[in-house]
Amino acid sequence: MLIFFRVSLEPRFTCCLDHCMTSPKITRHLASYHKFSEKERQQVQEELLKWFDVSKRTHLPWRKEWDGTLDTEQRAQRAYEVWVSEIMLQQTQVATTIPYYDKWMQNFPTIHDLAKADIEKVNKLWAGLGYYSRARRLWEGAKKMCEESNGVLPSTAKELEDKVPGVGRYTAGAIASIAWGQQAGTVDGNIARVYSRMRAIGGDAKGKSTIELQWKIADYMVPEGRPGDFNQALMELGATVCTPQKPDCKHCPVQKSCLALKEVKVTHSMMKDEPVETSTDDIDIEECNVCLPNNPDEELSVTRYPRKAIKKAPREEECAVCILEKRLSASEDPSTSRFLLIRRPKTGLLAGLWEFPSAELNETLATKKKSVKKRKPVIADSEDSGDDYSTGKEAKPAAAQILANNYKERTSIVDKHLEKRFKINMSECNVIRRAELGSVIHLFSHIRKTYHMEHLVIHAESLDDLSLSEDMQWVSRDELNTAAIPTGLKKGIKLMESQGTAKSIGVKSNPRKKAKMEQDPAAGTRGIMSFFQKQT
Repeated sequence: MLIFFRVSLEPRFTCCLDHCMTSPKITRHLASYHKFSEKERQQVQEELLKWFDVSKRTHLPWRKEWDGTLDTEQRAQRAYEVWVSEIMLQQTQVATTIPYYDKWMQNFPTIHDLAKADIEKVNKLWAGLGYYSRARRLWEGAKKMCEESNGVLPSTAKELEDKVPGVGRYTAGAIASIAWGQQAGTVDGNIARVYSRMRAIGGDAKGKSTIELQWKIADYMVPEGRPGDFNQALMELGATVCTPQKPDCKHCPVQKSCLALKEVKVTHSMMKDEPVETSTDDIDIEECNVCLPNNPDEELSVTRYPRKAIKKAPREEECAVCILEKRLSASEDPSTSRFLLIRRPKTGLLAGLWEFPSAELNETLATKKKSVKKRKPVIADSEDSGDDYSTGKEAKPAAAQILANNYKERTSIVDKHLEKRFKINMSECNVIRRAELGSVIHLFSHIRKTYHMEHLVIHAESLDDLSLSEDMQWVSRDELNTAAIPTGLKKGIKLMESQGTAKSIGVKSNPRKKAKMEQDPAAGTRGIMSFFQKQT
């Protein structure tokens, strides 16, 4: 027989002792355990809004007091401001977002200004924020709204999600409630954490059933009056009080309604043999099918909610990057030289940004793999026999390590790429300097990207026949520093600028050769370069 313990709640809220304790057993409790009563709903609304009025951060440029007297045009402008801020804040910290938001609104103060802007300017202003497709979707959404509704964003969450590119369920709820005053719930990372703790939701944080439960709670809890302030209060609570680690439960305005905190208190009481009200009633109500078994090794704290999702290890990618520079001579002032940039595809990772000529080493390995028959897999401890070279332990395949560590091998791959993509035959080029700069690691949400950087300086006359498409351009050094280039590659530019004499191909670093290279940058590489230059 299971013994149920009441946790100073209404009778319908009962939970098994094993649910309060960190037991390895599969715990059973009622689905109603995660619900708010109407009384609790009103209490949370009142306490949270009262706290928000006093404790909200006022330095956030996108945060404004709710004004019910605004007309449609003013409300539409407010919706644009909320839209921009919410898109910027996705996967980006508040402190990082503030200067970008200010600069954006200076350049595109209205949705019409954004719609008329050039995508290049949009990308430049966004450069450094990451997740660059967000900028393009903002731009595309602005153009669509200006064409269809004179720049007025829809007022309901459903229409926002259906009609505006890049606006998902969360952003739609935020715009509808904050700008238009609609009674729409919303769930971001902060709100999900708050509700997971308040209702002790122990399901997989990324699981469909968990997410749907949180949205059901969010839609139920949002009040008719001040819905935008209520949603912002939840976000504020998650960002400043109910934080991922070391939450300040003592100063939480809704601690009386927090089941996670009550579970901790009840468990501590039981450990001290303090009396706890019990019931042996057999309650025939639907059981919860969302929560996972408790982990006996978890710390007994409110931080065990929400349950951490099992993250898939980011895959490893290696890329050989060539900063291609053209000069009229070795003695020419570097400030007058030009650098080749290539625009990335309009869709996918880093869409529409500019980059240097690059050869993906993983693709090279995949091509080689297909050309070799009966070759044993190079991936250890992995069931995946495809071209994804990541494993659970993030071990690189041997072939990838060889390419990553062997500069000569990478230059050969780059040379083939230059010839195939740009018709640049390195054997016919007058190479002024070629040097390895080093490697830069950049972390995306699902990729660990390593850029192996080199600096290649070629005499301008060797590139006279290079035909530029609309997705290619030569830029000056000053233009290079302001171009819409991914953050990872900007680190490569800094490497180039910081290394007066980088280690050249095939040359070991020693004082004599270093001095000789400083006198003649090409001298240290002449032996190897003879393989690349046309013999006369």
